[in-house]
Amino acid sequence: QLANIPTNLDKYTDESVANLEHVKSTIVRDKNFLEQSIVDDYVNDLINAIRELKIKTFNINTIINEKASVNLSGSNNTEYGDSRELTVITVLGYRVKSIKVNDVDKISDLVNGKLTLSNIVSDLEIIVETEPEKYEFISGKDAVYEGKVLVFKINGLYSLFDKLYVNGIELPLDNYTVVEGSTVITLSNEYLSTLNAGTYKLKATYTNSASDETTFT
Repeated sequence: QLANIPTNLDKYTDESVANLEHVKSTIVRDKNFLEQSIVDDYVNDLINAIRELKIKTFNINTIINEKASVNLSGSNNTEYGDSRELTVITVLGYRVKSIKVNDVDKISDLVNGKLTLSNIVSDLEIIVETEPEKYEFISGKDAVYEGKVLVFKINGLYSLFDKLYVNGIELPLDNYTVVEGSTVITLSNEYLSTLNAGTYKLKATYTNSASDETTFT
């Protein structure tokens, strides 16, 4: 029965291991054959102590904001050595800024929104922080008006487009059009022809707090 004791007791609770060690400590090796009943008790006590070994369990606690949610491939309660896959789902227009497991940054291990938690041997606290996606003008920057409409393209989500500003003043919708692809903004010739010569700052904002700006002349 002593040989049936698991070689690695780290996975079992301290209490159940302590009980097993106590049972082992009561064994006296120099019993004679007339004391077989005592030896039998040792055996039964060992059998019970081994059977009563309890595997440690741990809890996975996730802390997130309203811009994300997480799914685990199993319950939040895990046994010693278990693994879980954590999937992070962000609200449209947001991305994961950081993901920490017990204060250790694991953002580099996040692949396609999934994080593998292998060989869990302690409670885990997972903190997920998000930030708005970064959008920028990818064409039309520093455009020059020469009697034709000006077209600008931003790699932001069209569905999240909010407002357009020229020199810090919101531009009325009848002065430009916005279409998908990702976001294509066209300043009308009618509007541009009313402006004095000079350089103007153009800023586009999105409902996820993202923004970018460029200029046109």
